[in-house]
Amino acid sequence: MSFRRSSLGETSRADFGDDHYPTATAANICVLNNKATRRIRGEIACAECRRLKIRCDRIVPCSTCIKRGCAALCPNGTIPPGDGSRFVLAATDHLRKKTVALEARIRSLEDAIAIVQANTSEDPHPLLNYLDQGDEGEVEEPAPKPVTEQSDPSAPSLGSLHVDGKGAARFFGPSGGSESLLLSAHELEERLMSKTIRSLPELDDAHLPQEIIICYRSFPFEPPGIIPSNVQTIIEAFLPPVEHATYLCETFMEHLTWMFQIVTRRQVIKELIPAIYKQTRVSYGPHDLALLLIVLGIGTLVDLNLPPYSLEAQHYYRLSQSAVALQPVLREQSVVTIKVLHLMSIYNGMSGKESNLELSYALLDLASQVAVRIGFHIDPSLWGFSDKEAYDRRVYFWNLMAGVLWQSLVTGRPPSLLTTYIDCRLPTTAEEDLFQQDEVPLGFGRWGFQVSVDCLIPLVKTTLAVKSPPYQAILKLDQEIRATVKVHEIDISSTSDDRTATSMAVYVRSHYQALLLMFLHRGFFAQAMSDSALDLSQSPHGESVFTAYSSACVILADTKSQYYKRPNLISRIWRVWSLAFSAAVIVGTVAIRGIHLNLEPPAFEEFESACMMFQGAADTSNRAARAMPILQLMLEKAFHAKERYRQRQPPVVHETRPDDELSIFGGRTRLVASQSTTSTLSNSGLDVNLFTSSSADEALDSQVQDHTRYRSDPRNENVTFADLSGGWDGLFHGAPQPNSRHLPGNSSSPYPILESGDGTMLDDRWSSFMHNYNILREPTQHHSAI
Repeated sequence: MSFRRSSLGETSRADFGDDHYPTATAANICVLNNKATRRIRGEIACAECRRLKIRCDRIVPCSTCIKRGCAALCPNGTIPPGDGSRFVLAATDHLRKKTVALEARIRSLEDAIAIVQANTSEDPHPLLNYLDQGDEGEVEEPAPKPVTEQSDPSAPSLGSLHVDGKGAARFFGPSGGSESLLLSAHELEERLMSKTIRSLPELDDAHLPQEIIICYRSFPFEPPGIIPSNVQTIIEAFLPPVEHATYLCETFMEHLTWMFQIVTRRQVIKELIPAIYKQTRVSYGPHDLALLLIVLGIGTLVDLNLPPYSLEAQHYYRLSQSAVALQPVLREQSVVTIKVLHLMSIYNGMSGKESNLELSYALLDLASQVAVRIGFHIDPSLWGFSDKEAYDRRVYFWNLMAGVLWQSLVTGRPPSLLTTYIDCRLPTTAEEDLFQQDEVPLGFGRWGFQVSVDCLIPLVKTTLAVKSPPYQAILKLDQEIRATVKVHEIDISSTSDDRTATSMAVYVRSHYQALLLMFLHRGFFAQAMSDSALDLSQSPHGESVFTAYSSACVILADTKSQYYKRPNLISRIWRVWSLAFSAAVIVGTVAIRGIHLNLEPPAFEEFESACMMFQGAADTSNRAARAMPILQLMLEKAFHAKERYRQRQPPVVHETRPDDELSIFGGRTRLVASQSTTSTLSNSGLDVNLFTSSSADEALDSQVQDHTRYRSDPRNENVTFADLSGGWDGLFHGAPQPNSRHLPGNSSSPYPILESGDGTMLDDRWSSFMHNYNILREPTQHHSAI
């Protein structure tokens, strides 16, 4: 007895003989047609469920047929009746015979194709080529290659863990290889016998009252035994005059809004300053005061009329720390608290001290946790906010989110804000056009927020994944980034608008796509250059080499153009040099291991030009100075590789070691244990106090000597901050007399006296501090590069 399906999907008469079916009539055929159509539409139960008299969910194929393994028969086919017909094994004979019939049909079609092909060509038809590879047409698969730790591209790259002799540890993930590589700069520095990183002077706090010292040293916790309102009044006495405060806030807005928008001009200039300077009767808290102080501190750092890392900035930062400590961060939180912590993170990154970077990362993580605790990740419309207030909250949240994501990429650590739980919508273009009037031009704005959602968040998830995603997923994300982040053909060296904010906004947008692609491909770039640098065609990740190299060249070209245009500002932005260092390592690796690839632009010339830029910026930027020993060592290797290539000698096969710069840069899993506790803590940049009470005075003397050497350097002869040679004893310990506000030879103070008594104390102390110690004296040769 044969079993096959008829054209209607039912069992045909030939299956069981004429005994099982009555003579077909037109009415019977019509009924069969109607039932088959209705079963296909899901209107009635399938044929098999009807035969078994069980419930059918009328989905094609139905769940019952799927569970029994006969989904191919649903909805109009049935398993032949008989013993065991309720089980799938009963259909085995049917499936075997159906396979034989299909094979016979295939061979008939192949014969027909062969006959037609023979009439037109002597070559076999392409569809028949597989017949030569075996009787059954099966292609022999190559034997799998032995998997080793060195050659397995899927081996996990989890980053590096640095542990010192006391157990203190620092972790840098897969994309944080650049930061891990910079930790070895001290050892390379000693090997090269060069001192590229200069020590910065530290502000002596002897001029501050004991209450303020106690508060800033207990930051971010509230010190016991103090009265917040009294200490807040003391802090306000050290504020600068309102004109100088306004100038520093405007400088902050002009020189840094292109990178982020944490506070608006309206919030600082029109709300905070009038309230804190008692020009309007508006209540404010300690964190509002801290917000103004930290803006003043960062504004001082980017004031191009002052030398880099001015001590005046440290003065404001310590006051801001004191104000934060007056209101418990872990208990009394607000949006202002988030902004203060975020700006403190930026200040520590720009402070010029490598030991402050870990504090910078920690403060941003703390700001993120505070944001979650107050529901800042939920759209403000759900809490009843609307119009400009809702817009400002959305703009700042996505600025915070971008900062968290970029910090994750730079350090290789998971983000502190989990995207799964975010429910804050993006600001619209119409809102941006309406509410950004009279504000400083944004660097990213609505465009940047959309890129964060579409590209930056998937990039972080892909790059920091413990299990590396398939390479096809990397290439797919590459295409999405290219489609979303359009490359604008803008020559930043010839931008018509010479305003700093506009020029810097053009600069960051011009290579944003290149930054995303560089971080996406850097791990696979390192893998390919380690395993198959001599012949990239043998590497499955060869495309990542070309993409990472071209992206790195774009980043370096834009950075060089903007640096030579605005050297004083660019050299003070630490993040610029962190990203440029990653790009330089990629180009340097190609110059060392891939000089024979003849990529455009030439790798050696590009790398040499990048090293020259870093050398110039190292006089100001400690981040660039930290990178110089590594870049100099790589430049020496690149020079030898170029000479061998010029002499037509075969390229050197570089053995990739765990401590090789390419392995570290690529995020290869490794544990770095230090044998010397003291040297490790000092070399790693951890801010650890190793002084005993007996050596504290020696440390203080060393700081004063460092500052004296800095002042005696001819390059710094126009430093405008106070000369510490006379010491800070007695400064601000008492309110000076009113006439101490007047400069010698002047009949009146250059700043007006505030009406209230507190304002008079503030103006008196500030004027005595700034005038008597020559802080406000204009430099004679140090000019801005705006």
